[in-house]
Amino acid sequence: MAFATIADLENVLGREIANDDAAALFALDSATAMVRAIVEQYIEEVEDDVIVLDGNGTRVLLLPETPVSDVATVEVDGEELDPDDYQWSADGYLRKLNGTWPTDLRSIEVTYTHGYATIPALIVSITAKLAGRMLDVPAAVRQETIGAYSVSYTPATLQADELVLLDTYKRA
Repeated sequence: MAFATIADLENVLGREIANDDAAALFALDSATAMVRAIVEQYIEEVEDDVIVLDGNGTRVLLLPETPVSDVATVEVDGEELDPDDYQWSADGYLRKLNGTWPTDLRSIEVTYTHGYATIPALIVSITAKLAGRMLDVPAAVRQETIGAYSVSYTPATLQADELVLLDTYKRA
């Protein structure tokens, strides 16, 4: 699902867009994919996601997706740990309280909930603006001059200030 809606895109562009406009829907989906790639996070809430991690021999593991809102279970080599044996944080830290995590590859299975139930307004805004640029700027033309007329388009990308703002959503 796209982070921004047709209504968000209409607000950015200042014009009406049909709800089934294929180009607009594609731009919203593409912009969402680009934002996800930049922040290296899925962003949307995923409940009871099951992941398998490599052990690292330390007391702390990093869960790949944040923010974490719940850790339902942690298993080591197929045996479920008591919740009193570990702590977790919204930032994705999973700390073993007694001893260390094993060093074996693929030995830790975690079932957890992560992401945002409501997409943050900043992400919605950046996604809508990027989708708007995708719709309004033909990416095929780079430089064209005919007599005194000259046109140059830049492909629709995230701008420097948007990249800086999105850094706050990257994995710590």
